[in-house]
Amino acid sequence: MEVITTITDCTMTEQNVQELASKLYDAFKEQIRRKVKYRIKRQEEIDDVVAEVYLAIVDSLHKGNFDTSRNAGSYIHRIVENKINTYFRQRKNRLDKFVDIDVNELQDNNSNYLEIKSNIEAFKNELSKLKNNHREVLKLRYFEGLSYGEIAKAIGSTEKTVGNLIRYATDKLKKNLKGK
Repeated sequence: MEVITTITDCTMTEQNVQELASKLYDAFKEQIRRKVKYRIKRQEEIDDVVAEVYLAIVDSLHKGNFDTSRNAGSYIHRIVENKINTYFRQRKNRLDKFVDIDVNELQDNNSNYLEIKSNIEAFKNELSKLKNNHREVLKLRYFEGLSYGEIAKAIGSTEKTVGNLIRYATDKLKKNLKGK
């Protein structure tokens, strides 16, 4: 591939890094977008992750992390996988923050403060006891508003499996919360 031989022939100035990053990105942009789109469904989030991939390519080149003896495709693939994983980790943190309701804000506005606080704490406790895959599908369904089909594509599963995961998780939450 021309991109790889070009790297060995040039010193890494800022202009060369930008030029090489653009060449790498242009050579693999369809694969990058396809891979991101397969795992992430919302267009604005796809665009954000793809932009993060480009910035990671530039950063990696700046740091001299590109090994010219390796295949450029596997280099790009690794960056894309890392950025997708980072995206899902950040989404998990957003869910944790969403569920982390400040019950003190409720105190002034509601006469049932103690009951609400108790219910929220019980829900958060039971939610944390679920397996990661169950929490993830609940988050995607109820906090992100994705359909079963979108969730299935995001987690690499079938709609039937997604339905079973959601049903199991909600049944477990209901059962455990009724006992409280």
